[in-house]
Amino acid sequence: MNLLSLSLLEAIVRTGSYSGAAKEKNFSVAKVSFHINNLQDELNLILFEKVGRQMRLTKDGEKVLEEARKILEATEKISSMKGGSPRLTGNLGIAVNETLLQYRLVNVINNFRQMAPDVTIKVELGTAYSIKDMVLRSEVDLAVSFNMGSYESPLTALPLCSEELGLFGSPRLKIEKEQFFLPNHCPNLNLLTWNFTSGSFRFFKRFLDKRGICMGKDMQVSSRNIINTFLESGFGVAYLPKVSVEREVEEGRICEIQTALPKIDLGVILLKNSNHAESSAASLFSKLVKNELYDGKMDRSDFFSRTCLMHRTPNEC
Repeated sequence: MNLLSLSLLEAIVRTGSYSGAAKEKNFSVAKVSFHINNLQDELNLILFEKVGRQMRLTKDGEKVLEEARKILEATEKISSMKGGSPRLTGNLGIAVNETLLQYRLVNVINNFRQMAPDVTIKVELGTAYSIKDMVLRSEVDLAVSFNMGSYESPLTALPLCSEELGLFGSPRLKIEKEQFFLPNHCPNLNLLTWNFTSGSFRFFKRFLDKRGICMGKDMQVSSRNIINTFLESGFGVAYLPKVSVEREVEEGRICEIQTALPKIDLGVILLKNSNHAESSAASLFSKLVKNELYDGKMDRSDFFSRTCLMHRTPNEC
């Protein structure tokens, strides 16, 4: 038995296949199979069984994997020690929503860089949908994302906090107070969003449909900063997390537009894959995220349904 065989076992489970492990380790599939067969022979156990086209761990395989992860984690900690003090090395992959990265995670990344200067950080931007897929496929170590309501095993989602949403535009826009309260109004305004599939945009569109409010054209702009520029110019309005326009509102360049919607919050979560062995770097980053974002006073009893806008209907409007 050797560390390479245990590492390959963990990689097969994490990537979902022999070929995935081979690609990650820069091995041939035959070489991966050779090491796993030797490990099975040495242990006198069957670690994988074929179900359809997929390879799944047997009960014995699950037990061996659990112990293998402990050994690999301990080995990583020992190898990262220098001069008697632990020193983190390696890579850290993070998936995150652009708004959260820009307005909530800068301090976290700065603190992590100071504590782990030898770790290479790779940040992937995405929507809640794409971020969930990245974590599920173990393309990243962890993610900080907006809540989309449903997270089944092997995904684990920790509620962190919530971000309040609002409708924003330029103070120069002449918007009658009742335009987003009374039914059947038709404000000639463009509705901006960074992604047509985003939960906040689709939720606000359902609100407009329910009220019979007709607006101008919808426009997708992939940059948050450009959206803010358009808002300042009076080009249109956008339903956004308040944190993304906080500075512009304080300076009077953008203002909040009142609507019939009550206070609406969008949940923020820390997302991981329980099949993905957590490195020391990922563990440290998780702790820093919790220290920065975890709201201990927030009610978590109905967090995943209350703060998910993907399928929510604005019945209270």
